[in-house]
Amino acid sequence: MRNNVLLIAGAEQPCPVLHKDLLHAYNLFVACTLEEIFKVFEKTSIQLIICNVHLPAQDGWQLCRQFKTATRYAHIPVILLTTEDSLEVKIKALEAGADACMHTAMPWNYLDAQINNLIINRIKVSQHVGSSFPVNNNFPDLNNDEEFAKNLNSCICSHLHDPLLNVHLLARLMNMSRATLYRKIKTITNLTPYELINDARLNRAAEQLATGGYKVFEIARMVGFQSQSSFGKAFLKQYKVTPAAWQRIKKEQRAQESSQVLQNTFTTMKRSLLAVAV
Repeated sequence: MRNNVLLIAGAEQPCPVLHKDLLHAYNLFVACTLEEIFKVFEKTSIQLIICNVHLPAQDGWQLCRQFKTATRYAHIPVILLTTEDSLEVKIKALEAGADACMHTAMPWNYLDAQINNLIINRIKVSQHVGSSFPVNNNFPDLNNDEEFAKNLNSCICSHLHDPLLNVHLLARLMNMSRATLYRKIKTITNLTPYELINDARLNRAAEQLATGGYKVFEIARMVGFQSQSSFGKAFLKQYKVTPAAWQRIKKEQRAQESSQVLQNTFTTMKRSLLAVAV
């Protein structure tokens, strides 16, 4: 599947050859003004932004800084294009939050490699977050996405018990439109909001089952399932075992661990006694 790339440039920027190359390799969206940029964001999910710093109506440096400090867009990699190639320019790009800064005359294959590298790295972060999000309050370093991730985690975890928790309620809690929240969650976690909420419910349930402190029907209610039957089906689909079987397996593991600890303690004591006897 081709990635969506947003090119922000003036009418005469960048050169036609670069535009043609981008159009051939990616789903290319072109914008010149803020109005056009936000229209693109509303219609599609963008995987990467290429922005010329020399824009007729905007300051490209400031525009990049706005992207990187806005919760909704901070996760999107940004490549700045400039006609200058100096250390000062590179430092300025870093200060603006750009993921890369390249000269407009840079060969296409180098730019293409940079684009692929940034998108692949973003996918790796998404997969990592999606595999464990949200189980607890510890998140990987997502830079400017960290605040969004923590707020999202807090909203989900504090409402897991509510059977009515869905994308509509979550959007209200996050003060975002459903469409924007959907795109943001999908980009960061590679999951839909429904899948994320369901995973959170089941992860919390698995943790509670492992402790052995609650019965299955109690845990089902604790994580927002309206019936033990629906909870059992969802848990079986996720973990390939029933909740009762999971609880039994974890109990056996705890027993084995306790037995091993006792055995290690006995072995240590025995060695100590033998050493004293000698």
